[in-house]
Amino acid sequence: MASEIDAPLPQRLVDDLGKVSDLTSSVLEDALKSLTKVDGTVANASIKSAQRIEKDAESVMDKLFDFRLNQKTVVAVRLALESLKRISEYGEDVAEMTINLTARRRELY
Repeated sequence: MASEIDAPLPQRLVDDLGKVSDLTSSVLEDALKSLTKVDGTVANASIKSAQRIEKDAESVMDKLFDFRLNQKTVVAVRLALESLKRISEYGEDVAEMTINLTARRRELY
């Protein structure tokens, strides 16, 4: 089921979505970097950022009705925000694997 947006989104909403999107991209990128370098410090920072994304996305969702958008647009934006949250959760999972690898590596050496 694809959701469609009938009219341009308000600039404030676009800015908020862009911020969440950029942070999500950063979380996933940092999590993957932490995995390739087995760097627990970067992994921990990635986890903290992922937790921030959840709060930011929820904040945007709370503000959606203030923009007086039609229902189809609200559904489409919520779907996009939920997808971004899910991506950041995947990044968080990768970062947790890195932390586990770091701990395991310390046990071995």
